[in-house]
Amino acid sequence: MRYVSSITCSLIPLHLFHPRLASQLNRAASVQIALRLPGPDVEKAREPARRKGIGYQTPLKMLVHEGLRREARRA
Repeated sequence: MRYVSSITCSLIPLHLFHPRLASQLNRAASVQIALRLPGPDVEKAREPARRKGIGYQTPLKMLVHEGLRREARRA
């Protein structure tokens, strides 16, 4: 199974990059922010995004969304 490193350095399986979730996240009202990430992490996000025909920021948003959802479940 292939993995992508998340912002928190945990590993997220590529199968979690669902096109439906990507579509939902892109339609949701969003706030523009500036976020500095290590170059290798951005490249790791770009690789699966290219294969799926989506922008690299979409997988990053999905990782943030999934991480926040997971943290909320722990609370």
